[in-house]
Amino acid sequence: MGNRTKYCLPLLLAIWIAMPSQAIRSQGTADKVWFDGLGRAFFAQDRLKGDILDQDTTTSRSSNGGHMLLDLNVHVNPNPKLEISSIVRFRTEFGGFWGSGTTVELRQLYLRGIIGKGLHYSVGDLYLRQSRFTLFNSEQEGKAHSNAIFSPYGDIIDYENFYLNNDWRLQGMQTNFTLQFNRFIRAIDMDAFVARNRGAVWLGAPDELFGGASLLLKQSKAFELGLNTVSLFEVASTSNGSTAYQNPVGTVTASYKMEKDSMKLELFAEAGMSMLRRTGDSLAPEDMSGNFVEGGIGFELPQKALKFKLAYRAVSPSFRSAGAQTKRFDFNGANTVFPRLTDAQNLRPTAVFDLMSDDLRYNQSLSQTLMEFDPKYNNSTPFGDATPNRAGVHFQADYEPSNGKLAAFAKVGYSQELQGQGTLELKNFLLARAGVDVNIHRWLDWKRKLVVTAGIRSEQTNRGGDSLAKVDLSSMLADVGVTAEVFQNFDLMLGAKLFQAKGNEYRIQRNAYGEVIDFPVYLVNETHNIYALGLRYNFQDDIYLQLAGNWINVNDAIGSLPKYQIHRFLLVFNMNL
Repeated sequence: MGNRTKYCLPLLLAIWIAMPSQAIRSQGTADKVWFDGLGRAFFAQDRLKGDILDQDTTTSRSSNGGHMLLDLNVHVNPNPKLEISSIVRFRTEFGGFWGSGTTVELRQLYLRGIIGKGLHYSVGDLYLRQSRFTLFNSEQEGKAHSNAIFSPYGDIIDYENFYLNNDWRLQGMQTNFTLQFNRFIRAIDMDAFVARNRGAVWLGAPDELFGGASLLLKQSKAFELGLNTVSLFEVASTSNGSTAYQNPVGTVTASYKMEKDSMKLELFAEAGMSMLRRTGDSLAPEDMSGNFVEGGIGFELPQKALKFKLAYRAVSPSFRSAGAQTKRFDFNGANTVFPRLTDAQNLRPTAVFDLMSDDLRYNQSLSQTLMEFDPKYNNSTPFGDATPNRAGVHFQADYEPSNGKLAAFAKVGYSQELQGQGTLELKNFLLARAGVDVNIHRWLDWKRKLVVTAGIRSEQTNRGGDSLAKVDLSSMLADVGVTAEVFQNFDLMLGAKLFQAKGNEYRIQRNAYGEVIDFPVYLVNETHNIYALGLRYNFQDDIYLQLAGNWINVNDAIGSLPKYQIHRFLLVFNMNL
């Protein structure tokens, strides 16, 4: 039976591919039952190269693996006001023996609908987001700009970890509605939810829930006032202990917009407070409260396709918001590809390649405490805009004309600590990021596309003082890519990621309660280079087959590992319908 299942899955995928998208979607929401989903085949062969081989006689020189999967999303609409949706996953691992690598699982399930004329509700798997200080899933490290040849990695990371824009996916229930008025106030939007972040552990931690609500008062087309509140908390009665964790956060938002034919102007502000409390634990620290404030101006010139934003933001050292400060990437995990190297079996440190490609290193639940981060990849905003102990000015500019020939952006932020870490001296952070997409075929009026993308992210951290307090850390990440359509729907792609970091810093070491207990010395002198060459055939939008070679080079001049390279052959078939 297992062997039969193993070979039935590729057949199912082949049938799925053969079906035209119109048949898969049927007649849309007019039908009571309709389907969509995703199919993928992924194979990677990795070869270990470089000086590392002289000190490693135990690690295999080559590894390969992959999978084939089909996610079938069934939508049931008994009536226009009710939808039930479930995603069933069929997955088989390449190399599985007699069906041993084959699994069938329920990946997602929700029910949503409308009561009466406007009370919306959802039960099951929810995608939730509020403000950048209450509930927000910030972008991970390792990105300077988009790059087509590396895009399958990012697509897989986002899909497998349920990253949709900046939402967190949680299990629970949600409701929202709108009240409309004729005088003084145009409308009030209200939303509330409660979700389960962690189940109770037998003889251990209790249930952990995450709840919140938001209210947006629309006084006019120009002025809006909002309230947001969230809380990550434990239910002590669901365990045999008496300890419980609570982290409520509340914010107030306001915006005022002015619009004319040639100009749009927006003034915006947000401020809030947080509380962190642990009850029933004699070893826990005292209650901790924090706050933040942000205010700025947005300016747009539609006729010139220009947008500008300037803001000041200050987040106190004790501000804690689990919903906004939880990181995507888990720096405490082990790499999937060649996790240990040398005869001493040393753990291989996280490289840019792992940030870019290892979907198993990513996190899907909220964290009570500030997670580990690596300063060389992001030292200014490791926890997003809600990073504590920062105050500074941030500027952003965007340019995207309607002719589609060019799109560009630039961001610059300068911030400083509000409280010294182990010293009275304060660190200064300068972060600059820019990117551009050039559609050369539009400039030259070619029928076949030729696209060049480039981006850079540069960061500098400094602290004055004596030789013990001094900090000087710099890093740079560059992304470059070229996509050329050599035949109809057939693309030749080139790409590169170049990373370097050098200097010294002091890392922050925390205990189980999140308290700072030490500042270990951090020294770095590294270069990571990734080069890629590939071919892609586009069957239609979101359906493609890609073959590519990746050449990864890592040189840590002061680390425990010699230079090493990983040469990867990659095959990806993706179908998103």
